[in-house]
Amino acid sequence: SGADAYEILEAASIPVIGGVINSQSDFTSPMSFPTGSGLVGSAANLSAGLADAGATHLATVYVDLPQAAAIPMFGNAGLARFGIEYQTMVPVPLGAPDMATYVAAATTGGIDGVSIFLSGQDALNFVTALKQANPEIHTAIMMSQMDDTLAALGDSIQGNRRAYGTYGPATSRCA
Repeated sequence: SGADAYEILEAASIPVIGGVINSQSDFTSPMSFPTGSGLVGSAANLSAGLADAGATHLATVYVDLPQAAAIPMFGNAGLARFGIEYQTMVPVPLGAPDMATYVAAATTGGIDGVSIFLSGQDALNFVTALKQANPEIHTAIMMSQMDDTLAALGDSIQGNRRAYGTYGPATSRCA
């Protein structure tokens, strides 16, 4: 794990230059010199992007792993300046066979914006189901296999906000 690696790196006085902030050790290790904000910044920026786009009732969908449980907290930090917080948080198991249940959970109660933090195929399946259920809903997405997934989504992803890698802008609107 990251903490274990940092113990070894600290003992050998080996710096980590250019990493991203994804764990507590990335914040606290004297050997950590990140150049990007990683998941922390992406969650905050994508959430703020939804609010900038006019969404006021928000949900976040993320992979159901202990490490991802902090995503709503990071997202709420990005929403603080708007005076809003996520109303709904939906963890999705890896490889979930049907996204309809998770889409319904994420869009109930007047939700008008959803941030999505899933892996490639799960992200593709979720966004496809979400756009079929409500093509006008504001979306923001950070995922693995970004280019392949966006290509597969095609026109359904128009207007979506997405996170780039650690280099370049934190969010962008898809053309």
